[in-house]
Parts: sequence; C-alpha cells; structure tokens
Amino acid sequence: MKNTIKPSPIIEFLSIALFLLAIHPESNGQRALAIPNGKVIEIVQCINSPEQSYAAYIPTYYHEEKEWPVIYFFEPMARGKLPIGKYEKIAEQNGFILIGSNNSKNGPILEGQIAFEAMIEDTQQRLNIDPNQIYVSGFSGGGRFAQLLTNDNPSIRGVIAVAGPRLDPNDEIRGNYLYFGIVGTRDMNYIEHLEFKNLLDEHKLKNVLLTYVGPHQWPPTQEFESAISWFQIQHRLDETSTDDVDKYINLELMKMEGKKNLAPSEKYTYLEAIKRSILPIENYDLNKRINTYLANKDLTKTLNRLKKSNEKEVESYEEISKALQQLKVSAYNENIPLDSTGYSLSWWQTKIKGLQKASKKEGEKADAAARTLDVIRGQVFGVILKNDASNNLNHQLLLGEIQLMLYPEAVSLLWSQSILYAKVNNRNKSLHYLKKAKASDLDGLNNLRAKSSTYTQQFSYLFND
Repeated sequence: MKNTIKPSPIIEFLSIALFLLAIHPESNGQRALAIPNGKVIEIVQCINSPEQSYAAYIPTYYHEEKEWPVIYFFEPMARGKLPIGKYEKIAEQNGFILIGSNNSKNGPILEGQIAFEAMIEDTQQRLNIDPNQIYVSGFSGGGRFAQLLTNDNPSIRGVIAVAGPRLDPNDEIRGNYLYFGIVGTRDMNYIEHLEFKNLLDEHKLKNVLLTYVGPHQWPPTQEFESAISWFQIQHRLDETSTDDVDKYINLELMKMEGKKNLAPSEKYTYLEAIKRSILPIENYDLNKRINTYLANKDLTKTLNRLKKSNEKEVESYEEISKALQQLKVSAYNENIPLDSTGYSLSWWQTKIKGLQKASKKEGEKADAAARTLDVIRGQVFGVILKNDASNNLNHQLLLGEIQLMLYPEAVSLLWSQSILYAKVNNRNKSLHYLKKAKASDLDGLNNLRAKSSTYTQQFSYLFND
C-alpha cells in the first residue's frame, strides 16, 4: 500500500508562494524589498504581516543566483537581535543567513507558530533560500519550541537546541531531521539534554550533544560554529570528499583539545556521536582519539558514576518542586504553617547556602550544585511568571525570601520585599529590607521609589530618608 503524507498548511503555503514568485519575477531579476547585506538589521517588518518582524544577517557576498542555507532563531524574550548579533561572524564565514523573530517568546505555542509562518513567508519573498537547508534554533524555551516545529514541518532539515531539549519525551519524534544539542555543564537543563540524547539514540536519530563549561545562556560562538559545521558536513555527506571530512574532524579535535576544563567523559561522548554521524566514512585521527579515551579504565567507571549521580540530582529537583508546592499550600492555608512541613525557610536557607558553597569549587559535584541552584532560580521564576502568587501576599513574601537567598543584594528584590511587608502591616520587616536596599544601591533604590510613587501616601515612611 502506498504511504501518503498530507503536507502541512505551511508547506502548502510555501508551494503557492514559490509558484507565484516564479510566474511574477521582478523585472530586474531581483526580489522585491531585499534586505541589506553585511550588517545586522534589527527590524525587518513582514510585508504581509506588519505586526510581525525579525532581525536578520545576510552575508556580504550574498547573490540571487545561488540558494542559501538559513537558520531561524527563537529567543525566549523575543530578542531577535541577540543571537543574530552574537553569531553574525560565523554566519559570514560559513555563508549562512540568520533570521531571528522579534515576536516569538516563551509563552503560547500558537504565537510562536504565527511568528514562524510570517518569517518563512517573508524571507521566501525577499531571499533565495535553499529548501534543503532550512534550520531552526532556539535558547531554553525557544529551543523546545524549535524542536516542536519539526513535528509538522518536514521542510526543516535540522535543529540546534540550546539549553532546552524537547519538553515532553513522549511526543512523537520525526525520524529524518538532524539534531544538534548545546548545553553548559552548569545549566539547569543539562540533565534533560542527556536524557533526550539517550532517547534520540534509541530512535536511531542522527544527533550530537556538545557540552561546555558554562551556565544557562546562549553558548559561545565556537560551540555554535561546531553546530553549523556539522550541518554543512551532513548536507553533503554523500558527495563530499574525505578531505573535507578530515578537515572538519581535525578542527573539532583541536577544539576539544583546547577545552582544558571539560571532563574527558564529556569529550568522549561528543566525539563518539560525531563518529557515528559520519559513518560509513572513517577518520583515523578521530578513531585514535576515541580509542585513547576507551583505553583509560577509569572512563567506564566515570560514566557509570555519573549516571548514578545524575539520577540523584533529578531526585533533588523533584524535592525542590515538592518544597515549592508546600510553600504555596502553607501560604494559602493558615492551618498548615510552613515550619510544620519540613520545608521551612530555614530549610531553604540551609539548602541554598550549601549549594552556593559547593558551586564555588571545581569538578562534577560543583557543576551539579550550580545546576541545582539554577533549577531553584528557574522554578521560582516560573511560579512568578505564571502569576501563581499574584492574589496572595503571603505566597509572594515567601517567594521573595527565597529569591533574596539567591540574590541578597538585588535592590529591586529588596525594595519589592519592603513594599510587600508594608502591605501586610509589618513595619519592622519593611524597614529592615529598606535599610538593606539603601546599603546595596541607593541610586537604584531612588529610581525604584520614583517609579512607585503611588505608595507615597500609603507608606510614607518608605520614602523618607
């Protein structure tokens, strides 16, 4: 029986758009409203969707006679310029077009899909894009969304997921796209990336996970260039010469050699994935380096130890989630005081101080402590972002106390906590945090006071020096 796949609405639209361009070419052979090349353009307004815009970088040597690879970026705070400006030099060196949405952000999936469709439509009208080299990338929630797009868009050839693998591993995974994950060893999503890589390996999906020593952030240019180089090799793997592969491998080996603070187990995992991704082509230097790692008897022990420690780390994440849930329960129910639950503010203080102390060291345990701190930051911020505490002052106060354990000198948090305590008629606590805010950043505090003038009469003591 013949297997038929119904094209997605986006693919059907692109087919129509390309047909219209073919029958209505510009008289001078150029596409309408071309984007200036050789510099970062912060805002390109979509022709047919003026409420949508994107940042762009077009290589200086771009010309219409050639089809060009493109990466569409999704930044969690809709800062399209951020990744474009960060990676413009490697785009110039490797001949890639970069497009970053100014609308898509962490939030409703539908808004991201609308932004993607608008960018696809607009860039197809303005640029000569290679339909076989359409890639997507995103950071954190943007990385998760970029992968989600692959479900219904077979035109997407590959994904660069930065610090945010697919959120639900039970989602259906398309089997014919390329996946390149990048994550810092101190990133709260590090463990998720490891788990997702194992899932992709089980599905025999061609994938690579590149790690580096760093927190939750867009990665350094060297790491992102490795992703672009890998895509280029994969695009022409069947027709490329072994010389091209050798050149690529030698460059990646040099990069790994230069990462003095990256654990051998991380290097081995990356190089082993690279080896599998270029088969049946073999590279002598790559095989030699991998065999050197395997000859080290401690490597297997290390990998097994890391697996167990990662499992314990996940358990600690689950405990943090449980403690935050208990925080909410106690805030809304005065009959269940927080101190009676086992997760008092003293518990939080001990937990955070211990993690902060451990994270200042070096090695696997220090990285795990830094990741766990990142998880606490992320989960607390997630509660606040969802407005879960917006209608309960006690919940807001408790979350504020935890945030100040993480950022004890943040004047904005100190001022916010001072106002919250004033609202619950705790003048002593309110003045306590006001004093801390003054000591931390008096100019910053005065700016915040000016923006909070609505409280001048209600809480006049907060505005008197």
